[in-house]
Amino acid sequence: MSFKDYIEKNYNIEISLRPIEEAITMLYLGITSKRFIFSCGNGGSGYTASHIAQDLSKMCRAKAFSLNSNSGLISAIANDVSYGCVFVNQLERIDNSYILIAISCSGDSPNVINAVNYAKSKHNLIISFTGGDGGKLAKISDININVPTPDIMVAEGAHSIISHYMIREIKEKL
Repeated sequence: MSFKDYIEKNYNIEISLRPIEEAITMLYLGITSKRFIFSCGNGGSGYTASHIAQDLSKMCRAKAFSLNSNSGLISAIANDVSYGCVFVNQLERIDNSYILIAISCSGDSPNVINAVNYAKSKHNLIISFTGGDGGKLAKISDININVPTPDIMVAEGAHSIISHYMIREIKEKL
């Protein structure tokens, strides 16, 4: 069963394959050129961001890191600066060119949008995962993988499945 058939059968939603294929290519090129890959999101999307970074690192030997991983740093930035800056504050310390994977089911999470705007201002590449209509995030990303459903749990599940598919494809190319 193909990935598309699996999604249609289990989620009964239509997901465009083109951005998934584009993201696979972007990540493959990033990994082979030793580019850093960062990921971020809130709540369930934050766990997906951590999972993507873990799998890219473990299975594809990528220099991948989740901006969600250090809870002490996140709470310190949220307390001392603002929650809206928890990801930007970490990215400000990165001098290298990178790819940012930004995940937000609404597409409108302020701290994720702030991180993307910051990364873009430094000429970095953005892959986003969104739900619903994609929100602001879909419009400002280089590649947007949208799961067109208002159901956050379905979008989160699909984001995880899509990321597993992408990582498997990247691993096969390496």
